Amino acid sequence: MSAFAIPYNHFRSVDFNIRRNLQRNSIGGLTTQVRKSGINRWAATYQTAALTEAQRRAFLAFLDVLRGGLNEFYAYDPSNLLPQAYLTAALPASWPVAYGYGYCSDFTANTFRIWNIPTLTIQPGDLIGITPGDQVRRTLHRVTSGGGTGADMTLAVEPEISAYFFGGIHYSVFVNPTCSMILDPDSVSAGIEAGSMGAIRFSGIQRHF
Repeated sequence: MSAFAIPYNHFRSVDFNIRRNLQRNSIGGLTTQVRKSGINRWAATYQTAALTEAQRRAFLAFLDVLRGGLNEFYAYDPSNLLPQAYLTAALPASWPVAYGYGYCSDFTANTFRIWNIPTLTIQPGDLIGITPGDQVRRTLHRVTSGGGTGADMTLAVEPEISAYFFGGIHYSVFVNPTCSMILDPDSVSAGIEAGSMGAIRFSGIQRHF
């Protein structure tokens, strides 16, 4: 399965959140029990800003090559592309691997260790990507606890980490982290009115490896 990058980052609105698969039992209108019924995943809905005709056609071509979900795309949250400590401060001058990569290992369902990084500040709410050496399969996690400032730390994260990544050493991604998503073909809206610039709306759900 191939994966493609979103061609433009000009968005009017983005909804990028964890979709939780839960079942609730209710009595008298009150929830009495909540049970997990599936894997939690990222879900995203993008609406572009007004596009030029050339941009609109390029975006339509991007959606076409996804083939209704047979091919993946790399989704991201435009509001969370860096650890929050570096929104107004410079990133560490030297990374062990280019583009803000470190290494990660020692996986459990909701924790992992990051290491071989410069002294880095990670806080709850930051997003960190995980990808194997081929950098094709990508997953994304939000830090819920742990972190701090250091070059070797263990983080607790949501959503849970796929067992696909257990038992290995992978890249951890701190700058522009992304995850592999599958297009919802029924979500695509690309209408255009005469005399106006077009905008495109589409949604996706994280692929679980």
